[in-house]
Amino acid sequence: MCVQYISPANVVPICDSISQPLSHRDAVISTFVFVHQTLHQANARVARRGGRTMAITPRHYLDFINHYVTIFISIVWYLLFY
Repeated sequence: MCVQYISPANVVPICDSISQPLSHRDAVISTFVFVHQTLHQANARVARRGGRTMAITPRHYLDFINHYVTIFISIVWYLLFY
């Protein structure tokens, strides 16, 4: 069974060269980039207030992607076999 992907209206593409409507791959990538940029903006706000900032390393970003993949696979398994 193949289901046609429909892109959510609130997912904004990360650059102008990505065509509309977004493919599933482009929507996931845009969401990851949005989360990454939001973390940097939050860190900058905390730094301006004089608070303690957290270093965001590529390792943190890879852990975030790995966690997403794990959740995605578990949801797919649940939907297919239960």
